[in-house]
Amino acid sequence: MHPHIFIIDDFLPFPIKEYVEKIEDVSNPITNFIGDKIHKKEFANNTYERLSEVLGSQIKILDETTTSCIENTDSYICAHIQSDWIALIYLQLPLSSLGEFGVCFYSHKETGSEFYSEGKELNTLDESQWKEYSKIPAKYNRLVLFKSRLWHSYGNGFGDTLNNSMLYKKIIIQNG
Repeated sequence: MHPHIFIIDDFLPFPIKEYVEKIEDVSNPITNFIGDKIHKKEFANNTYERLSEVLGSQIKILDETTTSCIENTDSYICAHIQSDWIALIYLQLPLSSLGEFGVCFYSHKETGSEFYSEGKELNTLDESQWKEYSKIPAKYNRLVLFKSRLWHSYGNGFGDTLNNSMLYKKIIIQNG
């Protein structure tokens, strides 16, 4: 059996540091450039090592972003074909995400397809053609790691400010 979705709670040892850095980056554009780069490199190396352990192989990071989504943020159904895995690590404070959902997974109603397939043109903008089969709660310090070709959306967000919105790190991974 080859699992397509992994969910691991309490993934990072000190995720609050990442949250505080995101808040500081938005509120104070002048930062200690060298110290910031060293800390981010250290944080990234620990995260990548843990992801490699979960997948049982070396990985190559293609892209990494930290995103904040307030309520009703548009998130369309998509699949990533240039990578193998997507890792989402939820970083918002615990109480702001209580009862809220993050990533959602879909199958195409007519074809039953849960994965992107070459040559099949499917309308990802028309939600009436899709069935949501899984919705994962956006829990603080939760890793959701999934095959990038799965049809998914990043959810509708929640909150109305950076302090209470959905905050996550998205890492695009290729098998190493």
